[in-house]
Amino acid sequence: MYKIEDNYKFSNAFGDIDYQIDTIETIIAEFLTDGLKLVEEKQNKMDQMFDKIDKIDPEEAAIFDQHVYEPERIKNIHLKNTFLSTGLSYIFSQFEYYLKEICLRSMDLFDSKVSLDSYKNKCRKKRISLNRPKNYLIDTYKINLIDKEKEWGKIENFYRIRNYFVHSNGNLINDPKIDQFIKDEPNISLLGGEIILTNEFILEYSSILLSYMRIVMDRLYELRKSNQKNKK
Repeated sequence: MYKIEDNYKFSNAFGDIDYQIDTIETIIAEFLTDGLKLVEEKQNKMDQMFDKIDKIDPEEAAIFDQHVYEPERIKNIHLKNTFLSTGLSYIFSQFEYYLKEICLRSMDLFDSKVSLDSYKNKCRKKRISLNRPKNYLIDTYKINLIDKEKEWGKIENFYRIRNYFVHSNGNLINDPKIDQFIKDEPNISLLGGEIILTNEFILEYSSILLSYMRIVMDRLYELRKSNQKNKK
């Protein structure tokens, strides 16, 4: 007889969230792969056109370069960054939504009367929207996430990068902390104050975000099992 494992992945509380996380991983990878492939194909087409003209008439190629090739090359750069910034916004919006959903499911899991909204009103000093769900889970259900503070620090930086694309079109504005973060990260850079994303950066931080949620669900579920065992 097949025995279902007793962990968060197969639980009524978190099983469907875990499934959604798997889906999100697939969507973001496919979206970026298809989008960047499109940009690459467009640029390759322009490169081939330029090379073809240049072999026949270098002077005509120079005119083509100025009026067609270079404007299209710049458009492709912006198109690439649009795909990447859209992926960044998508993955973080999913993280914010499902982390709040984990808070909601935890109320039922622990039979708690303390909601995320009531916690927000009670603890005004913890109103920063990104930190609120994490603080709620720690304070209300006493799960230990101290060993994941390094990951949370990365999530906070990713959140700030996302906000720069949402609020200032990817332009860094007087933020020494994020400026240093970008200098320390191999897969993200600055060009004239504009944040330049890469596929590798989005995928790396997507993994960090989704892994963090899995860890939170695992610890909540195991804590609930431990509490039930101790009551017997």
